[in-house]
Amino acid sequence: MPPIPAERILIVRMGAIGDVVNATVVLNHLRRLYPRAFIAWAVHPPAAPVLDGHPGLDEAIVIPKDQFPWRLRELRRRLAPYRFDLAIDLQRLAKSALVAWLSGASIRVGFDPGRARELSWLLTNRTLSRQDPQSHVVDQLLEFPALLGVERPVADWTIPIRDADRGLARQLGLPAGSPHVVVFIGASEPAKRWFAPGFARLIEGLAARGAVPVLAGGPSSIERELAREIGALCRVPYLDAVAKGGLRELLGLFEGAGLFIGCDTGPMQLASAVGVPAVALFGAHNPRRSGPYRSLDYTVYKRLPCAPCFRPRCPHGTTDCMRAIRPADVLAMADRVAADRSLGIFRRS
Repeated sequence: MPPIPAERILIVRMGAIGDVVNATVVLNHLRRLYPRAFIAWAVHPPAAPVLDGHPGLDEAIVIPKDQFPWRLRELRRRLAPYRFDLAIDLQRLAKSALVAWLSGASIRVGFDPGRARELSWLLTNRTLSRQDPQSHVVDQLLEFPALLGVERPVADWTIPIRDADRGLARQLGLPAGSPHVVVFIGASEPAKRWFAPGFARLIEGLAARGAVPVLAGGPSSIERELAREIGALCRVPYLDAVAKGGLRELLGLFEGAGLFIGCDTGPMQLASAVGVPAVALFGAHNPRRSGPYRSLDYTVYKRLPCAPCFRPRCPHGTTDCMRAIRPADVLAMADRVAADRSLGIFRRS
């Protein structure tokens, strides 16, 4: 089918970081489908760095979270000069549908009523057909370019890594010719987090295999404290990148990395998007729906009777689904990835 006519396009996917990363597969198809169109993206500040320098994007429209619900007139005035004719709501929430509607676009595409939340489908005028809501989020996102006219769209990420992003990697002095393993300790929700003793034993196991472990994490007090606990428990040296850079600096760490190991988090999706094999630790969520798309067979998931519960906090207060993951499980999966993909990250046994 011919594409929907459009010259000025707005993508709405404001957060979270991993969701914005995955949504770039839509942007890449849009740019090929509409090579001369002006394409903008409405995004919240935390995820905006993902879009910096993207070759398929003309502008990122950064919208503070406090715009909702108090400053909608201001938001309408801000969006009006763009004269969008097509808006695509990839977030399926009331606020994202509202941004698409406030853009003034005559065509507003969104999820079908079965998958849209908070009645957001009422503000769109073209929707996807009903599909399995538990299929992988990337496969669901690829339904949008298919609706717009792309035949058999495939997942294709383009997230450029610039020289400025490599500053932290240079500062850490990553050894040339020795692919390192990024161990990311952060996660946005308590139910997704692993624990300091596990990370410490994991780092020791990686070092025993001859790998170069790089501990990474964000600047939050939770991640800083977790890093401190890991440092107190770990009996081998490692490179510490916790709280020493943002998302762009993480991209610099991922460049040349042999492996990423971490929980269900945005940087996990970012690592997978730039081609780093990922071992992901899952508990409260379904890895077949939101795991690293290119490494789904390498997730570590102990499906307990109560999992996946999709809760941000464990309803039992124990987080047994994450506690059930042992360092030996993670190391065994790392060994499997290294063997399957001939990574050369482990120099000795």
